[in-house]
Amino acid sequence: MADPIVSPGAAAIPSLPSTADQVPYVPVSLLAVAAGLAASTLILALLGFGLIAYRDHKPLIELELFTSLAVAAVVLGFAARRVVRNSEGTRTGTLFGVDLPNAAWWTGVVLGLSYATYMFAVEYSIRKDAEHEVKIWLDYVQKGDPESLNRAFHRCQEVGLRRTVRADDGAAMETRWRDNYVAFQQCDLVLESARNPGTTFELGGLRDWSYTPAGVECVFTATMTNAEGVFPIRIPLRAPETRGVPGETGGRQWQVVFQAAGFIQPDNARITPYGWSVMPMAANGGEFGRTFIARCGHRESRPQAILDSAETDAALRAALEPYRIELQSARLAMLGGAVEANASANRAIYDALADRFSTLPGGVAANADQKQKFRDIWNGTGFNRVGERYRENTDQHDRLTFTDSRIELRVPVEIALPSIQSEIARGRLLLVCTDTATIARMKELRDSASPSNATTTSPEGFQLKSYPWKVLRLESDLKPVPIGRRPGAPGGRGPG
Repeated sequence: MADPIVSPGAAAIPSLPSTADQVPYVPVSLLAVAAGLAASTLILALLGFGLIAYRDHKPLIELELFTSLAVAAVVLGFAARRVVRNSEGTRTGTLFGVDLPNAAWWTGVVLGLSYATYMFAVEYSIRKDAEHEVKIWLDYVQKGDPESLNRAFHRCQEVGLRRTVRADDGAAMETRWRDNYVAFQQCDLVLESARNPGTTFELGGLRDWSYTPAGVECVFTATMTNAEGVFPIRIPLRAPETRGVPGETGGRQWQVVFQAAGFIQPDNARITPYGWSVMPMAANGGEFGRTFIARCGHRESRPQAILDSAETDAALRAALEPYRIELQSARLAMLGGAVEANASANRAIYDALADRFSTLPGGVAANADQKQKFRDIWNGTGFNRVGERYRENTDQHDRLTFTDSRIELRVPVEIALPSIQSEIARGRLLLVCTDTATIARMKELRDSASPSNATTTSPEGFQLKSYPWKVLRLESDLKPVPIGRRPGAPGGRGPG
């Protein structure tokens, strides 16, 4: 058949392109979309929270959020890739030219690892700063002299408050933080270090750190070792962020958060035979001293308490014999209303007791005015156990010390100051044990003490028993202490 003849002047008829898709339509995998959303959210969250952290001059601490998003992006990206690969062309992971599974997977891996590296750097910085602070603080505690303890206490105060008091001004700190200053001087670490001159501290590691709106809070562990045993300790710390604050040079300034309950973790402590001997001795002496204090709560029973519990010579015992409880009871029955006149006439014996058994701290002799105050106390108001007059009193712990010639225990007391109802004075009742067998036994145990023979349970023969204690004297500086809650007293926020 012949081709159709087209006239030279006729126009060519255009051919229309095909309307069929060049590539058949394939739906996008929902897992791929989810992976893309997770990756996009991770990027936006990092940008958003990063700008906020930069504005507030704080580290970017959103570990749970960013870790969850990074893991979600990686897991969803991996799952979407498998779904697309196994769909035999019926699903795709590409949207607007972006391979969602691969993009999500790499975004999660790269940003997740980058943030993990950043967090590691932050934790490393906190750990090194906290370790440095704990080392300085424990060095002060280990030295144990008044100046070092003042500096250790100073580092337990809030950064903003301690700027108003010098670290070497113990008197100012005692005035500013009265009850907490006293409590720190007898916390477990201070008492243990003072009783055992060879105490050492080994730093542990950082535990339980977190970043709050106020700054960094963490716990640093350490181990205390001395003749009494091996004691794990936990030291809470706080570091408010000062970067960006007017007047601050930047960086973290740390505060050791003092705890009245102590730093030693007794449940995990290992005690040497010497340590197992120290505990019942201190407990027995404390009970002996508090019994004596209770007996001295009544004026008429003080001579009898001295006769039964104090170190006396023959002359003093002879002078006190007429004032035994049974003899006073007999006079009470016989004299009736004349008892008051008789008691007034006996003031001289109480003055003698005050002169003999009352001194300033350390056995320093009192001056004339202080001596008269001690006489008024022994004649009238007397002294009480801790907490009987001042419930918030933090001077509660006994102090046990050892020398080559005797064992000493100082039991805290509250002294009611004459004619001042709203004030007391703090004091210590000094007990001594001079029994040569007891001293030799404790010295032998101390010299042979080693961490290798420390145990978590008490060996046989180290149970509570009685020791030959004697009252030596009452020590007090006679400084008035107002009775009532003060800022920073226990029950409030504590020294921090």
